Amino acid sequence: MKKFILTTLAGVSLSSAISPTILNVSASEAENTSYHENIKYQQSLTETEINHLVKELSKSYPSLSDEYLRQGIYKQLRGDYTITPYSQVVYNPNIEKTEAFRALGWQGITVDQMGAFLDTALGIALGGAVGGIAAAIKNRGKHEAKSALRDAMIKYGLVGGIVSDAVLDFALNLTSPGYHVAKYWDRHDRVPNNGRINF
Repeated sequence: MKKFILTTLAGVSLSSAISPTILNVSASEAENTSYHENIKYQQSLTETEINHLVKELSKSYPSLSDEYLRQGIYKQLRGDYTITPYSQVVYNPNIEKTEAFRALGWQGITVDQMGAFLDTALGIALGGAVGGIAAAIKNRGKHEAKSALRDAMIKYGLVGGIVSDAVLDFALNLTSPGYHVAKYWDRHDRVPNNGRINF
């Protein structure tokens, strides 16, 4: 009888010590989820906003054509986060077909491409880039910008813990956060500092 009472008291005291912690964890998780769901990302832009975003991106990424950047914006507005190959090789009839084919082969995603697409996702989520992406971040808030950038990184497959919160905070203080996140990723990927994102 004495063992039964001691076991019951131990069980009651143990459950009273554990249950508030479990309830707090589940409550904070529910609050976190609801707060994240309250952030509304803008998923449509007017033609003027698209032109401003292309203009802003072309300043930061002169190696990418305006048409390529515009196609990237339209793809993201449709929810398509695939990256199409970009090649500046122009057809030359004097080059043999095998050499031309080899030159057109996709070498991977460049740092400029990934940076441009991350900045595009950030610009779309924050409502365009009138006044620049930095102005949009200042207008909408750093927390919302960080959430949008993290969501874009996940959609493009940049997961794995390489890019920490400190890196994102630093990048969001710069004029082109996507470029700096992509550059950081390139420094820490499988083949460091080759100008390409290696998953």
